[in-house]
Amino acid sequence: MIRILRNPTINYIRFNENRGVNAAWNLGIMLAKNDLVTILNNDILLNLYFFKKILKTMEDPFIGICVPNTLKYAQFHDKDEEPKVKDLGKREGWAFTIRKEIVSKCGYIPDKLKIFCGDDFLFDASRKIGFRNVKMMNNYIFHYGSVTVKQYDPARSILKKCEKLCWEQIKKDIYGG
Repeated sequence: MIRILRNPTINYIRFNENRGVNAAWNLGIMLAKNDLVTILNNDILLNLYFFKKILKTMEDPFIGICVPNTLKYAQFHDKDEEPKVKDLGKREGWAFTIRKEIVSKCGYIPDKLKIFCGDDFLFDASRKIGFRNVKMMNNYIFHYGSVTVKQYDPARSILKKCEKLCWEQIKKDIYGG
């Protein structure tokens, strides 16, 4: 079973059972109504201008995927400035924005791919059809120490707390109060 909360700007989708990251990304990309889809792990902090810089970066029709710069500490000294980008040599799967056109031309992430391979599939597909993949050097996120891949109890409790806070904020944004 899937639970979907909707409002004009946010759709929060949650599977009742763990179907894996690739299934979640495929469903999110499929259900997205716009041409751009941002994939974020559930242990990410965003800066104030995050989406504004993404939209500005993706105005370049030759960019297929853009990723933000990951900080080691959750201290943003961010400014509303023009995004600075450089070509990305490798994938970074915890936060990226992709054009849906890539998936429509190359297909969704195959079910047989394991975790950490879905982003490789998307980044390679983007390059194969002639897009550039770039890193936004002045668009920052903080990734909570890769909580999603650590397998010890403190990480799981941090992850649950982050997900609960995110879920509560989304419900507040959708339903008010």
